[in-house]
Amino acid sequence: MLENIKVVDLNNEYNSEIIFNNYIKLANELCDYLWEVEGVEARALPEEQVELVKNAFFSFPLEVQKHKYESFKNYFQICQELTAKGVTLKNKQEALFAFLRKYGLSIPDADEVFNMIDDDTFVEVYDNHFTQVFRSADFMKVTSHGLMALETCDWFSLFERSQNVTDEQMVVVKKIFDGSLKRPIFKPVDDHTVKEINSSSPKTSQSESLVYSPVYGVDGSFHGGLHLFRVFQQNSLEFELVQ
Repeated sequence: MLENIKVVDLNNEYNSEIIFNNYIKLANELCDYLWEVEGVEARALPEEQVELVKNAFFSFPLEVQKHKYESFKNYFQICQELTAKGVTLKNKQEALFAFLRKYGLSIPDADEVFNMIDDDTFVEVYDNHFTQVFRSADFMKVTSHGLMALETCDWFSLFERSQNVTDEQMVVVKKIFDGSLKRPIFKPVDDHTVKEINSSSPKTSQSESLVYSPVYGVDGSFHGGLHLFRVFQQNSLEFELVQ
């Protein structure tokens, strides 16, 4: 069971190899659990992405590597706590609530945001270093990318979308991180196509950005941002190319 997996704390004698090995171990354990217990086809590091992921991870300064591992370790422990209580990781509302509660975080207009979460939506949360610290676990069912690629690689090395949409989204993200947007903004960009790249079995999807919101601590300090989105009309890009 997931809750029985030992989570390693880094000591003062860590290096990049130690961090990466611990990182991939936890990612493998989570993906194995998702696939074997919850029926979500998740892979930590597909063979075709090994070089991509290692190049990305080892390009970071050591302290960034550590921060990424520590953030994932915290997320993994949330997953452990949920499964120990018999809560499925596909329960997106409960998982997000547990994450926010454990770390003393809040989002404005939370009830309205939570009411928009359903089976077809996914949540991602970033800290104020723009490291992803939470994701809906079953996002793995709609991507061909491995979990380690999502954790370590730049978004633009994994996905493609129109420059106009990217520009519109970055305007919203900038407003969240510079403090000028203090409440959730709903449907800030049009529905758009997202295509996977650097995958042996890429998918193309229609994506709908439902909410962007700042995330705050109990003292009102800024801690990062939340994005809630829907994925629909998904197809295999390989199938499209054959057709």
